[in-house]
Amino acid sequence: MVRISNLDVLKVLMKNSKTPFLEMARMLGVSETAIRKRIRKLEEDLKWILAEKKWADNQGILTVGYALQIESIKDEIRILKWVLGEEKG
Repeated sequence: MVRISNLDVLKVLMKNSKTPFLEMARMLGVSETAIRKRIRKLEEDLKWILAEKKWADNQGILTVGYALQIESIKDEIRILKWVLGEEKG
C-alpha cells in the first residue's frame, strides 16, 4: 500500500491546480479514489481549522499551543485557499 501525504498532494496542486485526479493518482502511485478522499479531507480540515480560529478569535482565547499550531499551519491554509480558488497566488 502506497501512502501519500498532504504535502505530496499540495505540491502537485501548486504546480497546476487544474491537474485531473486521475493524472495526480498516476503521478503519486495511488488510486483516483485515494486522491479524491485526500482532497475531500483537506477541504474538511481547512473548514474546521478556520472555524476553530474564528471561534478562538471571537472568544479572545489564544493559548500558547494554539498559537504555535496556527503558526505552523498558516502556509498550508494559504495553499489550500489558493487551491480552492479563495485566494490568488
